[in-house]
Amino acid sequence: MLVTPRQWSGHWWFLDDRGENGWLQGHLSIPLLNATARFIALLAKCPGIDAQRIALMGFFAGAYACTELLGSRRLPPIRGVGLGGTHGHGAEDMTDMTKVPETMRDQGFRHFADYVRRVQGHRGAGYIEMSHSLEDTKGRYADARQIEAALNHGQRAAGQPLVYFRTVLPDAPSKSKHNYFVSAFLRREFFQALLGST
Repeated sequence: MLVTPRQWSGHWWFLDDRGENGWLQGHLSIPLLNATARFIALLAKCPGIDAQRIALMGFFAGAYACTELLGSRRLPPIRGVGLGGTHGHGAEDMTDMTKVPETMRDQGFRHFADYVRRVQGHRGAGYIEMSHSLEDTKGRYADARQIEAALNHGQRAAGQPLVYFRTVLPDAPSKSKHNYFVSAFLRREFFQALLGST
């Protein structure tokens, strides 16, 4: 079963701001996050679903959503997680982000620190893979490496393997044109690792 959720109206996934800088200044909606985690847990109990092979995958905002779901600690056991172009709630590296007002930057720093702490507390997954381009201008590479470290904190605590981090070559000068769906996910070996398939 493949489930592709829609973002809620007026939200950047679990953040209550759909604006251009919503991922920086929006506030986390715990009710929406928990409702989504409960929905996934319910699906895992449906007839015909192998509860040992539940996986999450997403790129850009979808990757962010996956990390928040992990950090919620309300998911059923997760076999695999695939992330492409991951950004967090807020950011630490806002170099050259000319569209981010100075008045918003401190809030972005604080949100990112809180987000990293949430992700560190996740309960582990059988396999986590991150793909990120050095040239990504939205989800900065340095921030992605911090998210990787936060995920690894939870992986170690759960006795699970560390994150497999792939630095992918840029296919365009703009992050909006980088095709993470192709470079991160359309690979046989990715799905074999994600779901434990042979």
